[in-house]
Amino acid sequence: MNLRIRRPSGRSLIVFLLGLLLIIGTILTLREVQRQQEIRQRAASAPTVCSVNQPTDTMILFDKSPTMQGPTSPTDSTPRFTRAKEAAISFVNLIGAQDTTQNQQLGLVSFAGEAATTLDSQLTTDLALVKTAINNITLQFETCIECAAKLANEEFVARGRPNVKHAAILLSDGKPTRYIGIHPQPYSDADYKEAEVRALAEIKKGYEQSGVTYFVIGFGTDVNTIFLKDIAVQTGGRYFFAPTAADLQGIFQEISTIIGKGAISGKVINDLSGNGVLEAGEPGLQGWTVNLYGPYDAQATAPSGPSGDPTIQSVQTDAEGKYSFSGVCDGYYAVREAVKSGWTQTLPQSNASRIVAVTNGVAQVDQDFGNSQQILGCPVSKAVCQWDAVAGATSYQVIVNELFPGTTKTPVQLFDASVQGALFYTFDAKPGSTYQCRVSAVNSCGNGPQGIASDSCPVPPTPTNTPSVTPTGTLSPTVSPTVTNTPTPTVTSTPSLTPTGTLSPTLTPTRTPTPTVTNTPTPTVTNTPTPTRTPTPTRTPTPLPTSTPRPPSTPGPTEPASPTNTPQPSTVIVIAPTNTPFPTGVPIPTNTPRPTIAPTGDGTASTFIGIAAAVLTVLGGVIFILL
Repeated sequence: MNLRIRRPSGRSLIVFLLGLLLIIGTILTLREVQRQQEIRQRAASAPTVCSVNQPTDTMILFDKSPTMQGPTSPTDSTPRFTRAKEAAISFVNLIGAQDTTQNQQLGLVSFAGEAATTLDSQLTTDLALVKTAINNITLQFETCIECAAKLANEEFVARGRPNVKHAAILLSDGKPTRYIGIHPQPYSDADYKEAEVRALAEIKKGYEQSGVTYFVIGFGTDVNTIFLKDIAVQTGGRYFFAPTAADLQGIFQEISTIIGKGAISGKVINDLSGNGVLEAGEPGLQGWTVNLYGPYDAQATAPSGPSGDPTIQSVQTDAEGKYSFSGVCDGYYAVREAVKSGWTQTLPQSNASRIVAVTNGVAQVDQDFGNSQQILGCPVSKAVCQWDAVAGATSYQVIVNELFPGTTKTPVQLFDASVQGALFYTFDAKPGSTYQCRVSAVNSCGNGPQGIASDSCPVPPTPTNTPSVTPTGTLSPTVSPTVTNTPTPTVTSTPSLTPTGTLSPTLTPTRTPTPTVTNTPTPTVTNTPTPTRTPTPTRTPTPLPTSTPRPPSTPGPTEPASPTNTPQPSTVIVIAPTNTPFPTGVPIPTNTPRPTIAPTGDGTASTFIGIAAAVLTVLGGVIFILL
């Protein structure tokens, strides 16, 4: 028997290559169709309540700093600067197509350094002039957002129309590096922080003076998301993240549909003190539902409480507890939160709704809600360590240990955490257990000395006695101030704690509490006791100086996380006193050079991909038929 190896014919090889070509072309075609569909869906995803834009005076604030010269993406070498100009011109065309009665005025400010920031177009209904001004923008050095906001504010005062909505679109790919009157380079981190503070102050001035609402676009992957988002929230606008040129086009299209409409925004806050007053340091609550009802013809017809009216918009609070409704037409609206189980609404009181009036499409901000967690002694299983600010600290290291007083058992470390942007740390607690908090301030040179305090989570007493426990003790031989803390009382217990401590390098804590429990007969307990609430003392934190090193911005499409929401604790462990500096010889870093921004992106080559896919598919099909 003869065996032969048959070689594939040339025709078979051609058929195989053609099949492969058809598969590649089909994949590219489907990918491009899917991408275009995503862009269209994003442009149409704005939750609008009405379809009519109010007349609007809009200023475009365009970043022309050198980082805008970077390529859009590895597959698109076109500079971001060019893509941004194309998207801005498309926006002007969209406004022109919507506005057949010349009710819309547009203007342009391009910003770089203080001297290079210019008013390129006054507010005008001649949109062709605005497009010409956009085409004529050239790159300049540095970034002064304060300068751009100041010119825009002056233009609104000079040529803004009364009873017309004033809006601004801020497009930037980086961070402010200059402010008005700053000294020449080199700059420090404190200078960059000051540039943010002054820019935000000028923007808030425009909102208070002329009602300017900001729609902010972070273009690229290395944007200062927290700062840019703060601009939008504090003026009742919206923040958009555009990592690609295609995203930027879709965002401008979305803005064109909502810019002449109103907005309602606010925050849902954990009212730790439960007094119905929103105080510094009280965190936002994430994942709470806020509903919008209306519009109503008059304020009297808007329901202040629950109603059977349908919800026209429903949103969830973000990591900072913030919410926003956009695309809102003129009229009266009721804003109501869905209070979660175990919580009580403290602001507005009596579970009332917020009644908001929108006029001329002007955004309404600070429509806040406060909530207090219902505490029934330690079974809530939450406790919190609190401490005072230390000058120069960039973060705090918190160690929580469980102690076993009266035994020889070694303390057990439960948590070791780094805390930034807060002066408290919440952890799970068990009734009857004793906990110790060790807190040390941290900067780039290392950790400072620890402050130490401890407390126990009391077991809920029986209703036949009223114990009063007053532990005392000296946590440091050099303590002078005293911090008094009264935990939230229950119906039958009012513990009183007076912990003291210091962040001194020579801290030698010795805690010798001598609790005295006196069983005092009490009158017969009724079925509906009304406890008296003892307000938690208001803490006045010591602010960090402006020379605190600037934290890096959050790259990528993922929004930066905010500090963890803290429910109201049943046990508070306080570290004191205030104003304890780092020990001598531990320098606080200053004048840190600003890192170079490496602009990157993920742009598209949509046209190229589409053409290539079509050519490959058609070519493969034709040759296949011929064969």
